[in-house]
Amino acid sequence: MLESITKADWCGYYHITDRYQIMFDDGAIVELFSKKELGELTLNNACFQNENNKDNGIYKIHESGILIRMLSARNTSKN
Repeated sequence: MLESITKADWCGYYHITDRYQIMFDDGAIVELFSKKELGELTLNNACFQNENNKDNGIYKIHESGILIRMLSARNTSKN
């Protein structure tokens, strides 16, 4: 799990002041450090946001090692 998370591109998910929570299908929760906590680590300012501190999707690690973000599909048609 750690290798998959480390290899993923989280730019845009990091929060400026809060940790960003990501939930996995097995119930595990991973928190990305905030900009404040990262301190001297240099990431592009565009990688940080201040709106959300939790992801609504559920993540799963594919057998190939990549992360898959799962969202429920909602049928909005009026058939």
